[in-house]
Amino acid sequence: MQFTYKALRKDNSSISGTIEASDREAAVNALAHQGLHPLLVTAVETSRLKHGHKVKTADMVIFTRQLSTMISAGVPLARGLSTLQDSPNTPYFREVLTKITKDVEGGTSLGDSFAKFPNVFDEVYVNMVKAGEEGGILDEILKRLASQVELNASMKKKIKGAMTYPVVILCITIMAFFGIMFVLMPKSLPF
Repeated sequence: MQFTYKALRKDNSSISGTIEASDREAAVNALAHQGLHPLLVTAVETSRLKHGHKVKTADMVIFTRQLSTMISAGVPLARGLSTLQDSPNTPYFREVLTKITKDVEGGTSLGDSFAKFPNVFDEVYVNMVKAGEEGGILDEILKRLASQVELNASMKKKIKGAMTYPVVILCITIMAFFGIMFVLMPKSLPF
């Protein structure tokens, strides 16, 4: 992971730059080891992984169910993630899972790894995973999450379907209004 930093040298002159480290604390320690006093250390967000991409609901459900099954079967978390990281159809989701796998192999908890990608894993999902990890029931929580993701997708689909009819009626009404005002009315006026 890459971090930008601003730090003071021993002669109180400032320096800024980037440093590669596993996490923020490791970056601060590396700067201190170089004889610098860090003032600001910020993670550099990779725009490709952080912004603008969505993951299909079907991919999320499949991933969540498969991870739950693997954990129930006793497969270690890191191995399960590395097995699943090539499964999704979306290249973006594969990248996210690769990053999460590296984080988990490096000692980060699954919930904290998921929290780094809020556009993929929402806050409820992340908090449920964290609770499952702490309670030792991660497989059960993942099964519930898969069901919840499916239910949410079904609800969104129903809402979109219910909104289609009013939108169509509104469009027809607007077209009829303009048709009457600009086509029929001018012809019926006596000038």
